[in-house]
Amino acid sequence: MVVVEVVASTPNAEHLIETAYLQCESRWENIEEKRPSKTFDERIEKMFKDGHFSVLDHPSITFSIRRISRATSHQLVRHRIGVGISQMSMRYNRMDMEDMIVPQPIKDSGNEELYLKMAGLCVGTYQALMKEAKVPMDEARYILPNGMMTQLVMTFDARALMHFLRLRLGHHGRPSKEMQEVARQMYEYAKIWMPTVFDERYKQYWE
Repeated sequence: MVVVEVVASTPNAEHLIETAYLQCESRWENIEEKRPSKTFDERIEKMFKDGHFSVLDHPSITFSIRRISRATSHQLVRHRIGVGISQMSMRYNRMDMEDMIVPQPIKDSGNEELYLKMAGLCVGTYQALMKEAKVPMDEARYILPNGMMTQLVMTFDARALMHFLRLRLGHHGRPSKEMQEVARQMYEYAKIWMPTVFDERYKQYWE
């Protein structure tokens, strides 16, 4: 089961975005004097309509993403701009059948037994290579299937997170069920972190 948790995030992130936005449109040394002229809602709506997304580069949020498959992590790590990634290494962590992720569509199809049987052949060979043939773990791992569990710590700036959510929540392309669940949990945290910026009404403007 996918688990996503927040490790750290920029405090007062929406205030930071507004400060950056005010700096862009003002020559005032004390931009706080200009802040009361409009509400934050008004500024954010104008920001989205104008495509002024650079101010979203400033705040960041860090997630711990656990119990996902290597197949999904291969998609996750393609997001590199505005993203920092640290992933559990299979060079140093021994894997077993308990680390095997069974996709929900395979469970629903009634083929879980076949899936686990084939995965067991791979994992059994992996373990035999290390124990009997003395193959190093970082070489034996080559035979492990994409369904093996992995874990990551990922940091997104707000702009990169918005782009990620646009692509992976299911509105574009065909993200897997597992990827959609990762994105869904991230989005729930994002709405708590920056409730105005990640409000449903602004989804149409997301990059």
